[in-house]
Amino acid sequence: MKPTHPILQKCLRQIEALPNLKAEITIAPYVSEKVLADGQLTLYTPQEKIEYICEIKSNINTQTIDQVIQYLTHFKQRLNDNQKPLLVTDNLSNKIVEDLLKKNIEFIDLSGNIYLNTSGLYLLVRRASSRLKDSLKEKDSVKITDKTLMFIFFLLQNPDRSMKFIDSEESLNKQFLNPTTLEIDKLCKLNYLEKRHGTYQIVDYLKLLERWELAYTETLRSQLFIDTFTPINNLTFPDISNLLIQRANNWEYLIGGELGAALATNYLYPITATLHVPENYTRIFVDLKLKPSSTGEITFLKKWTSLDVWKNSDNIKNSNLADPLLIHAELMMSKDERLRETADIIFNKHIKPRIYAYT
Repeated sequence: MKPTHPILQKCLRQIEALPNLKAEITIAPYVSEKVLADGQLTLYTPQEKIEYICEIKSNINTQTIDQVIQYLTHFKQRLNDNQKPLLVTDNLSNKIVEDLLKKNIEFIDLSGNIYLNTSGLYLLVRRASSRLKDSLKEKDSVKITDKTLMFIFFLLQNPDRSMKFIDSEESLNKQFLNPTTLEIDKLCKLNYLEKRHGTYQIVDYLKLLERWELAYTETLRSQLFIDTFTPINNLTFPDISNLLIQRANNWEYLIGGELGAALATNYLYPITATLHVPENYTRIFVDLKLKPSSTGEITFLKKWTSLDVWKNSDNIKNSNLADPLLIHAELMMSKDERLRETADIIFNKHIKPRIYAYT
């Protein structure tokens, strides 16, 4: 059976890519007298068949991990003896992975972290990249604050205007977010900025972009996350995708994620959307006839800055798209090949020209 939830689909592919393992979703959703869960995953090894009952939990962070562990502990007690709980999630940080391992919570995430531990199978796959390791070392010495991230975002949006014509810290402060000297010094210490002949310059745009996307995945997105929603009345995502586009201007939200990427590229058939919504978002999901759901296809994130919007200099027809930096960061969180291909199109067509404008 093919799973319908995007996270479940992508995590299933992670397991199928491993040698000597066959996996299938046999029931979705899974319902019993004691349990309502997102699906039943059956694993076949050369020696045995293992049944996992899947619980999808998104955006797990240091503030929510204890609740997730407590929930899964109680969840396990409601399962049959031949069943095991499996946490299915998006992207886990090193710290969260360690917490789950200590509590023997089995899991799989979109980035390829996998922990399975049964009598006939032990599997631990860690996907910590060199970038992530570098960032952990970086945090020990120089703290990247929300204000620093916002400053980085502005630099990535406007590398030509923000760096070429700034000849002093005073001029920089007047034009962009009033960053303190401390914020500027942080980026200089981390070798993202340098001062040449009185002018600040980006050392390596791609390196700065990688740092931004890492911070977005690790911390910022979880801070902006509100909830996931699904249409009422058994409607599917394709049934309401046009409505999401039509209502964007009325409710002043920005369209990102897969739907935003589809509108920007005409390459992708979207099955999910990320909406960057204003503070008063309750009216939005009421008007769109959505209901909260842990397996929802529509994610609400708080608007981060007034410049989250895509500046319409790229001949993009829809004026309610999130900036390509946000869309690209969302797509890069996935291991799905088509989403990665779409992210490459976004980068080459809409982000790379900013680099050329700067250089």
